[in-house]
Amino acid sequence: MEYYRPGADVHTLDRLDVIEALRAGLGQNQLRVYYQMKIDLRTGGCQAVEALVRWEHPTRGLLQPDVFLPLAEHTGLMRTLTLEVLELALGQCRRWWNVGLEIGVAVNLSASNLLDKGLPAKVADLLAANGVPARALELEITETTLMLDRIRTAAVLDSLRDMGIRIAVDDYGTGYSSLAYLRELPVDILKLDKSFVMHLDSDPGAAAIVQSTIGLAHSLGLRIVVEGVESETAMRRLTDYGCDFAQGYYLGSPQPAEELTPLLWHRWNQRCSAGSVPAEDRMVTAGLERIKPASASRTWP
Repeated sequence: MEYYRPGADVHTLDRLDVIEALRAGLGQNQLRVYYQMKIDLRTGGCQAVEALVRWEHPTRGLLQPDVFLPLAEHTGLMRTLTLEVLELALGQCRRWWNVGLEIGVAVNLSASNLLDKGLPAKVADLLAANGVPARALELEITETTLMLDRIRTAAVLDSLRDMGIRIAVDDYGTGYSSLAYLRELPVDILKLDKSFVMHLDSDPGAAAIVQSTIGLAHSLGLRIVVEGVESETAMRRLTDYGCDFAQGYYLGSPQPAEELTPLLWHRWNQRCSAGSVPAEDRMVTAGLERIKPASASRTWP
């Protein structure tokens, strides 16, 4: 027997309101993209940022992704939402490149995106429309999503990688894949989940897992990003372990592009302080045409 719960109808109506508002808001300039830096632990420079979506609800103000993304996925809105975020992020990427900041951008994909056979063509169109080289784009997928339908997922990812786009596995360590299996999939980068970093200073077991994962990833030719870096001690340990990149509030919180750009210039100048970008830092720029106009001045986008 089911019992009436006074709060149930309220929550259901609230969800329906959010869904309908989101459906109506897509394409209406309501989505906001914040960017968080990925720091190269060898140079201290930043050559890529992660695009993180927010929603400017017409009456509730700025909403965090955990409020609306699960609903978007369950109601079939995620494909449209992802393409809108991708277009916004690539537009900002182009503006950065135009003023001399050759910054790559990472955008998250969902399960429904990876089951969309038309996704590679749509991404190619957005890259061309914004004048952004494919190698400046990184697409992030969760470990669990990657393993849902390995055959269809691999086909979509293969097409994206053939275009020159880099593929990253997000939240690695929270699912059930293995490094050995990832060797067979079209993946370039692992992002180790922040839960392993939280106890890096106090738990020898966590430190051993982080260090061994970095070593195994490198042995498979993968680069590794560690998320959730919250202290100088954690950053130094990761540097000692040979970690490639780090991301977290200690290194910089997600911010709108106009607020982040001065910090990107600082990191860019730090990276180029010797007069040129170090050879080992050219993950984004290697083999690309320089798209910055010769007369471009360094003004904020």
